Amino acid sequence: MTCLGTVITTRGSCDPSIAPLCRASIPIHIVRNNKFAIQQLIPHLPHFAAVIVGPGPDLPENPQDIGVITYLWKLLDGLLPPTFGVFLGLQSFCLEYGARVKQLSVMKHGLISNIRHTAKDPFKDVGSMEAVRYHSLHVDISGCPDLEELAWADNGSENGRVVMGVRHTTKPLRAVQYHPESVRTIRGGKRVIHKFWLSAKTRNATRDIGPWGWTQHSTFGLSWPLLSIQDTSAPKSRVVIPRTVTTTVFHLPYFSTLEICELLGVKDESSPFVVLDSAAKPGRFTIIGLLLSSFPLFIYHCRDSFVTIMTGDRILREQFGTNEVWSWIKFFIRNAVSLALQMFPSGEGLLGF
Repeated sequence: MTCLGTVITTRGSCDPSIAPLCRASIPIHIVRNNKFAIQQLIPHLPHFAAVIVGPGPDLPENPQDIGVITYLWKLLDGLLPPTFGVFLGLQSFCLEYGARVKQLSVMKHGLISNIRHTAKDPFKDVGSMEAVRYHSLHVDISGCPDLEELAWADNGSENGRVVMGVRHTTKPLRAVQYHPESVRTIRGGKRVIHKFWLSAKTRNATRDIGPWGWTQHSTFGLSWPLLSIQDTSAPKSRVVIPRTVTTTVFHLPYFSTLEICELLGVKDESSPFVVLDSAAKPGRFTIIGLLLSSFPLFIYHCRDSFVTIMTGDRILREQFGTNEVWSWIKFFIRNAVSLALQMFPSGEGLLGF
């Protein structure tokens, strides 16, 4: 059985910093808050060990900004994985349980505050801490019987006491207002996330977490970063690329690179797409690469000793042992197709990032 977490992000993007912080404790999948309706997510939730609702600059009252997140907080216990909200996640969570979202008298953008806490989960044994704040809104949870304040910052005459951490009194819901992923958050970042994960594992002892199958894989894709997936049905041999090259010449003098990319489907963010635009003005070549289902997609993460190759529904993992990934790439290119086209600026290689 594979225990996985999911980070749900706002504005349809992957937060660049909260994801690796969570990955320190558990492999994760990144889910955009506007990609699935709650009815589509519910059948998959029993396969996740925890949910992290990532930070965002949006408004907790705006349904278009929050998306599916607003429905997570009040799921029945049998459907609800342990959930941790950050920044906007805290505001959305508290709003669903009767809190009021207010404007700070003095905004706290990129400022460090001393955070006091009750030493309850997930702040148990954390000790004194500092945290980076970047917000102009805060929550008032007075009169909310389902919410318990766990942490706060005292801003004195500026804003008074500001809620920095909250938990639900009976459900496995936790949230913080500050940024645990910031490098200047001291003892309130990785340690707090780890404490949440430990409590989630305790809670999950009474949950039936389903195995991660192809239904989940086809819905959410690979984990971030890559899980070590072995394909027992595929032969463990070097991936083979056809050595034939087909060319067709089109005369399109009135189309820009952007328009050609749009015609080829660049707006579909789920399809892998590469553009190498010429730096010259005017340039001679712009290389546009789009991956068809029959083409191999190579995935490598730093410190792994293998490359994962996806071709359609097949997943193959190739070990390169103690060598660097660059040696493997050099070997692959040397044995792959060579584009013997004098008009083309690149003869062979891989495109991507």
